[in-house]
Amino acid sequence: MKTINLAGRLTRDPEMKDFGSSVVCNFTVAVDGREKVDGEWIDKALFFNCACWGKRGENIAKYLHKGSFIACSGELGQRTYERKDGSGSGTSLEVNVSHFTFGPKTEQSGGGGFSQPDTAPSGSFGQDQPF
Repeated sequence: MKTINLAGRLTRDPEMKDFGSSVVCNFTVAVDGREKVDGEWIDKALFFNCACWGKRGENIAKYLHKGSFIACSGELGQRTYERKDGSGSGTSLEVNVSHFTFGPKTEQSGGGGFSQPDTAPSGSFGQDQPF
C-alpha cells in the first residue's frame, strides 16, 4: 500500500477546480526536516503536492490558507502532465488526501506561538463525516 502521513504548513492558498460532478482542492504542504551535510545539521523542508476531492476538499479551501497547519494522510500516486513549454510530458508525485486534521492558527504578527484555534470545526475530517 502507498499510504503517506504528513504534518506541515500550506505553502500557498488552496485552489479549487470544478469537474462538473465533483470538485478537487489542490494545495502544497511543506514538511520540516533536518539533514546532515558535511558534519553539520541543516534545516531542509520537503514539499508535497496534495489533492482532496469533494466536500473534504471544499472544507480545506474554506478554512485553510497559506501558512495554515494541516496533518493529513492519503495515497501516494503519480500524475502525468504536459510541460508548458511544449517539450513533452513529465510526471510528479501527488498525495490523494483521504483524511486530515486542522491545526492551530499561528499569529500573523510574527510573535510566534499559538493563538486562538481556527474557526473550523474541531476533529478529524475523514470519509465518515456528513459533509
